Amino acid sequence: MTRVAIIILCLLTISCNPQKKLNRLLMKYPELRDTVVIHDTVEAVVEYVRADTVLRWRNGDTIYLSKDRLRVRTVVNHDTIWQRGECLSDTVFVPVRYEVPVVQPTKTVQHIPWWVWVMLGLSFVTVMLNSLRK
Repeated sequence: MTRVAIIILCLLTISCNPQKKLNRLLMKYPELRDTVVIHDTVEAVVEYVRADTVLRWRNGDTIYLSKDRLRVRTVVNHDTIWQRGECLSDTVFVPVRYEVPVVQPTKTVQHIPWWVWVMLGLSFVTVMLNSLRK
């Protein structure tokens, strides 16, 4: 029973959340936190193009309109109008800027608190006394 208690006590004294350690370190040394700017390009597809015009035509005329990526074909025959239009797809590249916080690693000296040494010493003495009794 005492061995289990010693093991649990040792684990509780040395265990710590890494996030808490990092937060404490950054609070002590704020110069470790740095932001890095990342430049990236994002693809955006343009889907809508519109063109307007006014024309006079005669019966039987075929009219072709083209502007950038938009092409429209209009056929006029008496009282009937046929239209066919298409817009070619296009890809636009948009530059994007991200700021990412980065922690700069530095060499630190590990300092073990005095109470850890006391706990380790007491644990060692307890284990030695238990092994001598048996």
